[in-house]
Amino acid sequence: MEDTRICFNDNLGTVRWTGSIQGKEGIWVGIEWDDKTKGKHSGSYEGVQYFVTKVPDSGSFLKEPAFLAGLKPGVSIEYAIFDKYADKNAMDFTETYVPTVKNFKKPIELVGTEKIQKRQEQISNLKEIALQSCCVASINEGFGKHLISCEILLLDKNLIISWNQVSQILIEIPQLHTLSLAGNLIEQPLTNPVTHALSILALNNMRLNMTSVIPIISQFPQLQELHLFKNSCNDLNVPIELLSNLKLLNLEDNNITSWQSISDQCKHLPYLEKIIINSNPIRQLQYDGGFENLSALSIENCDLFDWKSIEEIGKIPGKIKELRMARNLNLTETMRLSLFRFNAVARIGSLVMLNGSAVRSQERIEAERYYLRSNADNPDAVNAYRWGELVTKYGPPSEISCKVVSEQDSLSGQNLSKNTITIMIRSLARVSAGKEFKKKLLLSMNVGDLKSMCSKLFGVQTNEMKLSFRDKGNIMPEFLDDNLKNIGYYIMSDDGEIWVEDLS
Repeated sequence: MEDTRICFNDNLGTVRWTGSIQGKEGIWVGIEWDDKTKGKHSGSYEGVQYFVTKVPDSGSFLKEPAFLAGLKPGVSIEYAIFDKYADKNAMDFTETYVPTVKNFKKPIELVGTEKIQKRQEQISNLKEIALQSCCVASINEGFGKHLISCEILLLDKNLIISWNQVSQILIEIPQLHTLSLAGNLIEQPLTNPVTHALSILALNNMRLNMTSVIPIISQFPQLQELHLFKNSCNDLNVPIELLSNLKLLNLEDNNITSWQSISDQCKHLPYLEKIIINSNPIRQLQYDGGFENLSALSIENCDLFDWKSIEEIGKIPGKIKELRMARNLNLTETMRLSLFRFNAVARIGSLVMLNGSAVRSQERIEAERYYLRSNADNPDAVNAYRWGELVTKYGPPSEISCKVVSEQDSLSGQNLSKNTITIMIRSLARVSAGKEFKKKLLLSMNVGDLKSMCSKLFGVQTNEMKLSFRDKGNIMPEFLDDNLKNIGYYIMSDDGEIWVEDLS
C-alpha cells in the first residue's frame, strides 16, 4: 500500500507508511498530503520517525478505520469517461435473476446491445475529455478504441502513479493534441517511452525538476507548448533539440533567479513566440541576442530592479507586442499606475497590449511625449535605447508642451452637446484591468457619483479608487480629485478617456 496515491475526503495524498505507533492502539496510516497545509509533521511521533515526507510538515497519521471510511476508491480511465459522458438516461435495462449459493434469486441488470452502441457513439464523438479530480488511478488497455475523435485530454488532480501509465494513454490515443497532467504527483519513472505527435503538454504543479522532465518531453518531437508552472525547474540545461519546435514556454513559479539561464536556453529556438516567467525572483533582464520570433512576454510578480530591464525588452528583434509586467513592486511603488503604464509604453515601441489592455495610438503619443518631457534631465534615459528615436519623432523635450489646454481649445471642433459627453471609461485597477465601457454622461454629474458608477462597473471600492481624465490634446492627466465638483469642471471632450486606478 505504501506510495499509493489516494483521495481522502477530497484531499489528495500519498500513503507513505502503515503499522503500529508506540503508545497507541490499532493500525495507523501515514500520509503525505499534496496540500502541505493539511499536514502536521514530517512523519514522526514523540521522537520516533515512522516515515519521511518529501515536503516538510506535510504528513499526518490516520487511524485505519477512519482512513478507510473517508477513502474514495480509484477508478479506471474508461470507467471515468463513461461515468461522466455517457447518457445514463438513454440506457435500457432488462431485469433478470441469477441463483446465489444459498439458492436465492439475485436481480441483475443487462444493458441492451443497441443502448451500449449508443453510449459508445456518444464517447467516440468527443473532441475534448475533461476528467479533473475523477480519481483516475488505472489506465486499462483498450480504452482508446472508443476515443477516435479525442484531441484534448485533461487529467488534472488524479491518482496516476507511473509515467508508464502516461505512455499507455499516448498509445491508446495516437491523435491526441493536448494533454494536461497538472497536480498528479507521479513518482514511478518512465521505462517504456513512446514517440507521439503531441503538441501541447501541461505538467503544472507536479514537483518536477528539469532532470525528470527531459525523458518525458523526449517523447514529443513536435511539441509546441510546454507548461511547467509551479515546479522546481530552475536548472534549464535541456538539449535544445527537445525544444526546437516550441512556440510557448511557461516557467512560472519555478524559483528561477537568472534571466540569463532562460536566455541561454531559449534565444536560439526558431519558433518561440511567448515566454511566461511570472513569480520568479528575477531582478534584471538583459538582451544578448536571439529571440527572433518572440512577440509575447509575461514577467508579472518578479523582482525587476529598475527600468533598464524594460528598455532591454524593447531591443528584442521579434518585436514584443504583448507584455505583462504587473506586481513588480520595485517599479511600481514609486509612481502612480498610470505613469507606470506611460513609462512602459514609451520604452517599448512595438507594444500593442500591456497587462491585458490595448495600447491605443493616442495613448502611445501621450506616453512617449511624457517620457521625453519628464526625463530630459535624466542621463540614464537620455542614453536609453529609444531616446534618439523619440527625439527625432517629437523634437527636443524642451519644445514639448505639457501645459493643460484651455477649456475653449479642448472643446473646439468637438462634437459635444451642451449638457452631455460620450466618453470611454477604462480600468487599470488590479481587479478589472483591461475592462472598458463607453458611457454617455451628464456634465452636471459630480465626481462622487461618477466614482459610484465606476465602482459598480469595475468592482473597485470608491474609497480605494482614483479617477483621471486624459484628453487628446494633453500630455498630462487631469485628476478628478474633488468629489463635489461637476465633471464638466475638468474640461472633458469626446476624444478623451477616464481612467480608473487603485488609490495605492
